Amino acid sequence: GDLDQIELDWNGRPWGVGRGGALYRHDGEAWRDIKINLDIEDISIGADKRVLVLGKNRNVYELTPPYTSYTRLRGSGVQIATVPDKKSYWLLDNRARIFQCTHKKGCSRMPLSAIDIEVGPGGTVLIVDSKNILRRFNPSNNNFDIVKAQGIPLNGKYGRVAIGPNDRPWVVDTLGKIYASDFFNRDESQDKSLAHLTRRTEKVTNGDGGSGIVILSSIKFTSSVVPTSATGFPNLGHGLMDLTSGYQDVLLTTGFSSNCTPGTGRSWVYDADSRDFNFIAELENANFPVIINAEFNTLADDVPALAAPLRAIYGIFPQNCKNYQLIEFDFNVFTAGNFAIQDFDAAVLIDFFKGTQNLETDLDTSEDGWIVWTDRQGDMGFHHPISRGFFTLKDNGLTFKRIAIGADLDTVWAVDTNNNVYQLIDATSVQQQKLSSRAPLYIGNGNTARQYIAVLRSNLSSDRALDVGVGFDNTVWTVDLDGRLKKWDPSNEIFTAYNKDGITRVAVNAKGKPIVANFPSSRRVYFGR
Repeated sequence: GDLDQIELDWNGRPWGVGRGGALYRHDGEAWRDIKINLDIEDISIGADKRVLVLGKNRNVYELTPPYTSYTRLRGSGVQIATVPDKKSYWLLDNRARIFQCTHKKGCSRMPLSAIDIEVGPGGTVLIVDSKNILRRFNPSNNNFDIVKAQGIPLNGKYGRVAIGPNDRPWVVDTLGKIYASDFFNRDESQDKSLAHLTRRTEKVTNGDGGSGIVILSSIKFTSSVVPTSATGFPNLGHGLMDLTSGYQDVLLTTGFSSNCTPGTGRSWVYDADSRDFNFIAELENANFPVIINAEFNTLADDVPALAAPLRAIYGIFPQNCKNYQLIEFDFNVFTAGNFAIQDFDAAVLIDFFKGTQNLETDLDTSEDGWIVWTDRQGDMGFHHPISRGFFTLKDNGLTFKRIAIGADLDTVWAVDTNNNVYQLIDATSVQQQKLSSRAPLYIGNGNTARQYIAVLRSNLSSDRALDVGVGFDNTVWTVDLDGRLKKWDPSNEIFTAYNKDGITRVAVNAKGKPIVANFPSSRRVYFGR
């Protein structure tokens, strides 16, 4: 249908108001109808991620994510502009009067009258007054100063105003012509950066710490929901917590009712044929504690890795909410061609690995059989089912919380407790050791030990991550602190943003495609194509 109005959000993606007052949002793939019980007249989206709207009744409302509910705010008008401070906004009424409003104090009328108003990401307030002159709000005198056009004869001819990067005006004159401007100077040191250099000579993506982003690439997604009607879900409590993709692209989602109570874990496996999630009742048996996270191992002891049948699930289990152990849930019989409909009756819990491993809640497996995890001290742990040995990778200056591995030990990525993203690099050569000032880390003992260096892959605040995933093809995906999906570009050594946001978890299948979700807020899992 047609749109009466369009507005860009903090990711540069458009929202629209339809002619019937319906609200739409483009998620990078397609326009999505936002189901909200309001007839909307106007919308304003701030750099602080606030979404304010005016109803057809001219009342002001703030929408609450996921934007299907709202709160009534003070004031009324026909046009609204959001200030990126989470507490104030501007209004124009049907008599062209200007009002400055706050959540607590309400609205006060300002000098002049205006036909258009806009607030930039840096807080600059611009109006086109009733005489078609462009003005900027001056908080020092609480009035609007004329903005000189510096050679462009537009005064008295302005029609509409919008504000772009660096709070610079874009204007439409009364004849419909569009102008991009450089009307005034301002301090840009704290502005969001909109692009970064794509070629560098350093191994770390450098920048000034800005958090801006440009959507450079897109992929299509399908989705499936773990239904609340599914067996076991009504007692899930804390909701879904994690997802993992392992051997043969088996996808598992896990959650729990209580992370300290045995037997309260819930797990679902995805059936790619029916596109449904099936509950795995056997993994909630009361004779062992709750699964917080689980991974599928690839190896049988007597079969080469790539030809190995699916043999075991590895899980992290808490004991009395203090100590964590890695256990192996072994399947003696695997007959079903589709894992999602496999009969688990022959499954046996064969081994609590000796000694408490003090595991945290992240775990991953490689294509060649390595199990990796993070422990409560922030160290990385490594185990291989053939050697049955345990190795710990320590770094006195780093503590890790999320970990992922691809094909083998040379494809380990991790997120530290400060949300920085690191890659483990083989440090056997002097040249490779120059990539980092950190001391080498060791996996193994004695003559069999291998040296690795944890290399920071970006020091941009915009590249800090909630989660990281690595496919068996060694493709790396992350979720940044704003919930945006990013992919590591090994050629240019940068993280590239993709068209999916509002997520917290990422897994990667064998072909390098991302599988993402917004756990625990949502039960929907998205599959990249």
